[in-house]
Amino acid sequence: MKKILLSLSLALFAFNGFTQDVHVVKKGDTLWDISEKYYKDNFKWPLIWKYNVHINNPDLIYPKEKLNIPVIVNDGEVLKLTDEATFKIGDSTKKGVEAAAGTVANKESANIANVGASKVVKLSDYELVLKKLPSEKVIATQEGKYFVSDGDILRVSIAKEKFAEGQEITFLRHLESFENGELLKIDGYGIVEKVEKDNAVVRVKKAFDSISKGLYVKAKKDEDMMKVSDQFVEVRSNRKGKVVYLSQSMTISGDGYRIVFDKGLKDGIKQGDIVEVVRIKSDGGFYREVRVGEAQVLYVNEDYATAAILSSTLEITRGDEVKLVKVAVY
Repeated sequence: MKKILLSLSLALFAFNGFTQDVHVVKKGDTLWDISEKYYKDNFKWPLIWKYNVHINNPDLIYPKEKLNIPVIVNDGEVLKLTDEATFKIGDSTKKGVEAAAGTVANKESANIANVGASKVVKLSDYELVLKKLPSEKVIATQEGKYFVSDGDILRVSIAKEKFAEGQEITFLRHLESFENGELLKIDGYGIVEKVEKDNAVVRVKKAFDSISKGLYVKAKKDEDMMKVSDQFVEVRSNRKGKVVYLSQSMTISGDGYRIVFDKGLKDGIKQGDIVEVVRIKSDGGFYREVRVGEAQVLYVNEDYATAAILSSTLEITRGDEVKLVKVAVY
C-alpha cells in the first residue's frame, strides 16, 4: 500500500491520505480469504463488503471482478479515497472545516478561501431538493451521442429561463419526487456559448457523470459552494427528521457517502451544521436510541437537507432519525 499526500487546499489544509489496494478476484476467492490476505484477519471481511457497494451477496464474487480494499490506519480509522476524494477523518467538532473539505470537495478543483470568519469549499456532485423541476432540459447532444462529457457541445431548451452567453448552468438528474419537493443530483456544469430563438448552445465544463439528453438544466448559482466554519456550538433538540434518501440509491450507507433528510431551513438547519443519525431499537420491551453516525450539511432548502456522512458506527438506512447536535458558528 502506498502512502500519498492529498492536497485539498490552496494554503490552508493538507491531509495525509492512503491509496486503496485494488484486488482482482480469482477463481476460488472469498471475502474471508481476501480479508486474511490484506488485513491478516479473516473477520474483517465485512469492511471490504461495505466499501464495494456493487456486491449484493457477500458469498457471490466473480473472477475478474475488481474490489477496492480500504486501508486501516494504526488507530483503526478507515480512510477511503475514491474518485470523489471522500474519506473519514477525525473528530468533526475539532476539525469541522477539514471534515467538510475532506469528505465532499472535488480533489481536482478543491478551492478553500477566506470569507470573513468562515471558509468556502468547492463541492463536486451531490443531491439537492428543489421546490419544483426546472423548465429547461438538454434536447440534443453533439453528433447525436448518447453521452457527452467535458468539452462536448449540446443544446438546451429555452422556455421560461432566459440564458445569456457566458452564463454557467447546472445539469441535474431527477431521482425522486417528495411531498414538498423534487430530488435531483448534480451531474455537471456547462457554459452557454450561443443563444438562439428557443434553445442555447452549451459546452460542458465539468461532468461528474455522463451528460445525456433529457437532463434538467438551470442557471448555476451557488450549487458548488459550501460555507463552513471551524467553530461549533453543541445543542440539544427534540425536533427530529428522517433519512429519506441515500446517495447512489443505496439501501445501506456509511462513511464518505451522503444522506438526504426531511428537515431544512424552517427547522433551523443550515449549511455546515452537524447532525447525528440515530436508530430506535427495542430491547426487552423498552425502546432505546442508538447512535448510528454523524453527518455535515452540504445543501439545505426550506424542507430538506443533504449531508455528507462523516462517521458511522452502524450502516445507515432510510428511516433512521436525524437530529441537530452541533450548530456551525460564523
